[in-house]
This record gives sequence, structure tokens and C-alpha cells, in this order.
Amino acid sequence: MGRSIASLIFIFLISGAWHVSAAQTDAERKLCAQMFGYPADATELASEAVSLVAEAVWEASGFNGGTPTFSGTLRQSAQNLNQWSYSASPTGKLVLVFAGGPTIEFTFTTFNGYTSGTWEDFVYSHRIDFTCNYLGRFNFRIQSQATPVADTIRISRTITGTCAYYGEQMTTTLTHTGKLYYDVGSGYAFYWHWDQLRGTAYAGAGTITGDEGTYFHIGQNSNVGTHVRNDQRWNSTSAVLNGVSYKYVNAQASWARGSVLSDPGAFNAVIDVNYWLAQGQMLRNGAVWGTLKFSSQVVAGSKGPDIVLNLPSGENILVYKVIGSTATNIQDKPALPARPELMQNYPNPFNPTTNFEFRLPAGQAGIANFELVTLKVFDVLGRKVAMLVNDMRQAGAYTIRWDGSLLPSGVYFYQLRAGDFVDTKKLILLH
Repeated sequence: MGRSIASLIFIFLISGAWHVSAAQTDAERKLCAQMFGYPADATELASEAVSLVAEAVWEASGFNGGTPTFSGTLRQSAQNLNQWSYSASPTGKLVLVFAGGPTIEFTFTTFNGYTSGTWEDFVYSHRIDFTCNYLGRFNFRIQSQATPVADTIRISRTITGTCAYYGEQMTTTLTHTGKLYYDVGSGYAFYWHWDQLRGTAYAGAGTITGDEGTYFHIGQNSNVGTHVRNDQRWNSTSAVLNGVSYKYVNAQASWARGSVLSDPGAFNAVIDVNYWLAQGQMLRNGAVWGTLKFSSQVVAGSKGPDIVLNLPSGENILVYKVIGSTATNIQDKPALPARPELMQNYPNPFNPTTNFEFRLPAGQAGIANFELVTLKVFDVLGRKVAMLVNDMRQAGAYTIRWDGSLLPSGVYFYQLRAGDFVDTKKLILLH
């Protein structure tokens, strides 16, 4: 298990800032983006928790001759992050202690499924009921079922509990259903994924009632030289903030991305402009307050626009970055940030290449300073599989391209270190 920072497991839930005590207009801008992205973010949370709990049980069981183990303590070595030790206490829960990092506790009610293979196999065929607690950041009960039917995996999950979300302690009740389908052959790979998330999350003066669906299809066919990804989102999420109601009505967006033959898997250019669609409205207290649209004209071969909410005043609120980031952003980032930043790789999932972007800040008075920077890729066991950067870098924005064609399909992690800054994120390789 190579996860040394808890934020890589629940990255969407411990970043950003949503303060309902802020000026209403500022809070509104943030809320618009959260309403479009929160259900999908919570889907990521549930998926990561299920993967982590399966991996933890497999690791603990390995210390007991393969006997399924649901209690005790797994402790990561500070000297060797690939190395773990195990002790049998406590008896009522399984505890993960990461070196220099968080402690995460799992308590099990049900743990059934396909246990004859790897933990990755179990993730796609299981029925589990467990709680996941991390230092007051979150205390969730997750009931999850994944059922293989022919070539399709059907997913059903509920998430209940509390979570520190954008500066507030959110009380959450969510239902996630989805399905995924693979078709991999000689010279081609296709992947389809659907998700639907509904439920509520509230804290203080703000309540979000989520109702969002997502779909994406990845097609990579070296036989005919095509590398494409199609995405769709539809949203009917509503919210109440300081007594004011908001609701997305008929909000939906779709876009298609592709790669040139010399840049397979990047999905960094607009294709099929007729597939690009952004429509729907945001109501504020029942009256139209904004319209969903693209930030600029869709031009074939370009990097493409982002999704914004256009207000009657002419202001555009950034709702979702389409190309270059899979995370929801509230506003465009400055060219050079106040502290180092590591962005989500794109594309993700990828085959066989992907891009890593990071930014380093300027020193006082804008003077360029130099930092020793490392960018590494690890597998799920914490073993380094690639060293992409290991040198002195000055302030600026960097893009690093990586080819994972020599590695097997699976989940990997990449980590940026710059001075005392450390950030880790997940990526998925699909051959």
C-alpha cells in the first residue's frame, strides 16, 4: 500500500473553501460550481474508500497466512514506504497508520465477495458494509455492492455520516449507482462508465440536494489510429444558502476530445464539434439567474473551452474545466500561484501516455527562486516505477509527459515534492 497522504484518497473532500459566512455573491459563485461537481466528487470518495479498504484487508491477511483479517493495526515504515508491519490489536477494527501521515480506521459489518483473487478483483465483485473514520475529517458508513454481469460491473452504494467539506462539517446521505464495461482486444481498448448520485449534504446555512449523472467513453484503437474520449454530464442539483434557493434546470453538457497519432491517449484537442453541448439554467429563488454555456467558441483541433454559468450581468462563473483538468474549479488559477500546485493528470484514465502539470511560485517581489523538485510515480504497493523530475526548477508552469506502456493496467499514484510541499494524486492506466 503506497498511499502516504490521506488527501490522495479523499482529495475532493479536503480542499477548496466554501464558507457560508462569506459575502453572498462570493458564496454564490462557489456554490454554483459545487452544485455542478459535488455529486461526482462524492462518487470518487466512495470508490476510493472501497478500494482502500479492500487493499487494507488483503495486506493484513497476508500477515496471517492468507486468513481474512479485519482487525489489528497495519503500520507503514518511515524508512521504507514499501514496508508494512502488523499487530493483532485492536480486535474490533482495522487501523492503518501511515508514516508521518494519517491514521484511518475501518470497522466491518459485512465483507463478502470474490476473495480468491487480488484485492482489485474483489473491488469489482463484493458486498460490504463498513465505517471509515479519519481524524474527524470524515466518519462514513459505506454500504457497497459490485456485481459482475457478463462484461458489465454494476455498482450500488450508500454513504452516510459526516465529512469536513470545503470548510464545513457536512452531514451527508448519498446513494450512488453505476455500471462500467470493458472491451479489450488486440490493438484496441474501449471503456464505458455511467454514474448516478442522489442525496443531501448540509452544514450551517447551506444544504445541497444532489441529483447528477455522468458518463464517459474511452476508445483507443491503434488498428485505425483513433484515440478519443466522449463525456456527458446532466444535473438537477438544488441548494439553499442563507435562505436563498438555487437549482440547476435541464443542465447538461457533453464534449468530445481526441489525440493526434503522435500523441496517443492525451485527449487534449476538440473533435466532433457537433457533439459539444452546454445548456440549461440556474434558478435563484425560482427566477432564471444564469445559463450554462461554454466559455468560448468550440473550434476543432483547439484545446477547447470550459463550462461556465453566464449571469445577466455578463459575468461568467467557471463551473467545470473540460480539458486539462478533471477537477471542478471555482475560478481560473493565476499563472504563478502563492504556493506549489500539482494538477490532476490528463487524460485519466489513460493509455499509454498522460500529462502531469505543476506550478512553482515566485519568490519575494516576483524574483524567481529555485527549488529541488521531484515528481515520481508509484504502484499500489508503494514501489517507485518512474522518476520524472529530480532537479532544481525555478518558478514557472511545467508539463511533463509520461509513457506507461511498459507497465500493466491498474491504479498508480504520482507525487510532487518541492521544498516542504508534498502532494499525491491517483491515476489509472488502461491498456
